[in-house]
Amino acid sequence: MVRSAGPRPALVGTRLDVWMVVETVEDSGAAEEDAAAYLEIPHERVSMAMRYYRDHQAEIDAWIASNQAIAERHTGV
Repeated sequence: MVRSAGPRPALVGTRLDVWMVVETVEDSGAAEEDAAAYLEIPHERVSMAMRYYRDHQAEIDAWIASNQAIAERHTGV
């Protein structure tokens, strides 16, 4: 189940935001099963996050871009 964690959509029962799951799958090019193993969550949770992403892509892409900008500011990259 995906829920709002304040302003951010997150996976219930985890500390993972949807954008974190999407970034893990998309940036690594990993299959959902491999991402689930890496994140130590059931494959169904990864699938749920990816379905949410497909339905709310602009919102999640904005979260990813925002977090990348913050990381760049802090690392000087």
